[in-house]
Amino acid sequence: MSTTIKDLDTDQLVRLRVTVLRDGSVRNVTVERSSGHRQVDQAAIAMVNGTGGSPRSGPA
Repeated sequence: MSTTIKDLDTDQLVRLRVTVLRDGSVRNVTVERSSGHRQVDQAAIAMVNGTGGSPRSGPA
């Protein structure tokens, strides 16, 4: 039986530092405060990296 993130004994809270460029693309994602579980931290990073960025900011 494999373990999933939901099975881990953690509150699953991760604080990330994210650099977003002016064009909305994500440049860098790092863990600022770990959940205590590598799987949870890596899943949070993957989720942010998989968003495709955010809308362009600033004047057009």
